[in-house]
Amino acid sequence: MTPIEALAVCLALVAGSVTDLRGRVIPDVITLPAALVVGLSALMAGPPFAGLLSGTLTAVMICLPLGALSVLRPASFGMGDVKLIAVMSLAAGPAVWVPLVTGFGIATGYGLIRARAEGVGPGETALPLAPFLALPGVTFFGVAVLW
Repeated sequence: MTPIEALAVCLALVAGSVTDLRGRVIPDVITLPAALVVGLSALMAGPPFAGLLSGTLTAVMICLPLGALSVLRPASFGMGDVKLIAVMSLAAGPAVWVPLVTGFGIATGYGLIRARAEGVGPGETALPLAPFLALPGVTFFGVAVLW
């Protein structure tokens, strides 16, 4: 992963968090440019394009079930979240599991605490996901560039 790819993902995570908190949407104007930057940067890194292939396969494997979940239950998981995760996967490849599991874990813990405090069931608490992905994501991509 190049510093340009990491920066593009970090900017998408931060911008996606802001829009997700404000309007519960992550627009394509955030995820599409980030995906293009990551893809072009990986292509310009030269053959054998192993990073791009690995990232693409990881994005497909993760985003197909998440996309199906988004179609089946759009109120609980949005397509913007799926696209943001695809950008992260494209850049990080299989290592994306680290920020994803961490982000989902933090979101789950917070959702359970919030549901308990509000006296509702865990499935009745809607949360924006991008901010929960941003903290471990920005940390992961920042460390990856410095490493």
